[in-house]
Amino acid sequence: SKLGDEKGRIRKGSNQYGTKEEVEERQALLKNSLESAIDMVVTSVTIPLTIKGISKGKEIVNNYKLNNSLKELNYPAHNAANYVKLKEQYRVSELANDVVDSIAKTGRLPNNYMTKDQAKVLGWSEGKALNNYAPGKAIGGDVFNNSTRILPIKNGRIWYEADVGIDYKMSRSNFKNPGYRILYSSDGLIYGTYDHYETVFPILP
Repeated sequence: SKLGDEKGRIRKGSNQYGTKEEVEERQALLKNSLESAIDMVVTSVTIPLTIKGISKGKEIVNNYKLNNSLKELNYPAHNAANYVKLKEQYRVSELANDVVDSIAKTGRLPNNYMTKDQAKVLGWSEGKALNNYAPGKAIGGDVFNNSTRILPIKNGRIWYEADVGIDYKMSRSNFKNPGYRILYSSDGLIYGTYDHYETVFPILP
């Protein structure tokens, strides 16, 4: 029997149109293509981090595959939405290579980072382009309150935040700037966010 008919209940050309066998075959092809793309993305995350001296490549791969669980999903739309999230996570991790490497090795951000208070001493304020006051610098090192408890909580743990992938020739809040941030703790945890703290994902350990 057909999953869909000529009256448009499921339009021709849809992944859901056709016999049960045809639909299952199309979904299997889509799933296999998606799995191949995911493996390529995960591999490309691991290589640059390993080159940087971070020995957590396997954990990063496992986190990506576990947290997204893409290979367990059956619906193409759901797969596509999660793949977009995976790509954003990869992008944040890629842009944060130097930051993650510095934190992992020294416990500190790279030297070009300054807190908001330090930037304000130079005349900067929220809504202004940092590059006009501190060329080459980036914002990071301020305490992140974790008021929504989106990050793991532990007695004595302090969370900090740092920008990644921001164009400081414009304000941080400019719609052209992404909501990419790194969140790192006083006891060695590092998380990323691609949507300004709406969701987070683990990077290290």
